Amino acid sequence: LKPKNLFLSAFAIFGLLPLLVNFSYVNQSDQFTFEDYTKAILNSVEKNSIIFSYQWDYFISASYYFQYSDNYRKDVAVIDKELLRRSWYFNQLRRSHPDVIDNINYEVKQFLEALKPFERSENFNSNLLEARYREVMTNLVSKNSNRNFYIGLELFANEMQKGEFSLPKGYQIVPHLLLFKAVQGNEYMPAPDADFVIRFSENENRYTQFIKDTIGRMLSYRILYEINWNKIDKATAYYKKLRTLVPEFEIPDQIKKVMDPLIK
Repeated sequence: LKPKNLFLSAFAIFGLLPLLVNFSYVNQSDQFTFEDYTKAILNSVEKNSIIFSYQWDYFISASYYFQYSDNYRKDVAVIDKELLRRSWYFNQLRRSHPDVIDNINYEVKQFLEALKPFERSENFNSNLLEARYREVMTNLVSKNSNRNFYIGLELFANEMQKGEFSLPKGYQIVPHLLLFKAVQGNEYMPAPDADFVIRFSENENRYTQFIKDTIGRMLSYRILYEINWNKIDKATAYYKKLRTLVPEFEIPDQIKKVMDPLIK
């Protein structure tokens, strides 16, 4: 081989080597988990619902893709809790769901006024800014009562436990399917059948593990809810789905003690 051809051959070999070595790790051709998970969440809520979450890597970014590229369930207002801290995000929400923001226009104006010096790197009142931010979140629920309101597991497990996010007076949350639903009153709240399908790839990573854990925890909450209301048939259906979809999930003993004798 001529020196030039020898150099090109060596360059091609060393250039392709990382691809060949890492292909099985980076190959995403059979990765449908995020699409399935996102569509399962969107399809679990009623028309014109609001979903409040910050599962950006797992659900929200994918939901925006399917909503705005594929026109898939554009009726659902998906709101990212963390992006709600930025002024530009309200413009985006106002374009996609104007009535949702119009209903909290006063709270938004108050928040944006407190946010302005922060975004300009000027001195700002952090306590006032946080208070205004929390008012926006709480009033998203109370002033959009014409829409069903859902929150992600992460909000329940973190912000609600710390008191950083609270529902308006008279509201409580009920495990719905893959989300919690904000409801008024104490009556039994039905949830959709767990007939969704999630395709998990053989290439496991922390993102797919998060989704598996979220599904396991949410179905567990729903099973306990059904048991507490003595809806054993519904609890059994969710329990079978949980064991089939994420068999490696560690089901709480209080559920297994009730359900295992019925299944066996």
